[in-house]
This record gives sequence, structure tokens and C-alpha cells, in this order.
Amino acid sequence: MKNLHISLHEALARVVRELGQPQPELTVAVIQAVVDACIRRIDQGDDLTTVSDFAAGATRRLLSDDDLPHHRDAPRPGSSQARRSEAPEERA
Repeated sequence: MKNLHISLHEALARVVRELGQPQPELTVAVIQAVVDACIRRIDQGDDLTTVSDFAAGATRRLLSDDDLPHHRDAPRPGSSQARRSEAPEERA
């Protein structure tokens, strides 16, 4: 079961990176938090369709390629702006 979880997490991280999200690690963490919250809600008896629809909508909004400031202004990995925002020890 642990190997399945790891492989799913790696697949999600790869897809998020391929989508060009400005902060892929944070994006993956937020998606995982949505999944965890939805699992808890279903375990507590919430309707599966309602929870699934909410999770799908939240994920679509998070990953949307729109002109919102969090997409427009965030440094892209490998850009000079991203390198300037790293601590010196992270650049080594």
C-alpha cells in the first residue's frame, strides 16, 4: 500500500511540474490536502458525489491557467527571479 501511495504521489508531482505550475511542491501539497479532507468527509458520511464534485472543482481552480496574480506574478522554476528568491545555500 505504501508503494502505491508513493507512486501516485510521484505521478501527481510529475503532472503538476509538466503543467508548469509556479510552485509545484506547494501545489501538490494543496491537492493532497484536498484529497485528505475529502476522504475524511466521506468517512464521516458526506455524499460521495458532493465531495467528488467539490474536489474536482477545487483542483480545476487551483490548476487553471488563468491571469490571476498567483499565476502571473509567481517566479517560474529556473528563472532568474526564482534563483534570487532562494537562500544562498539552496543555490549551491
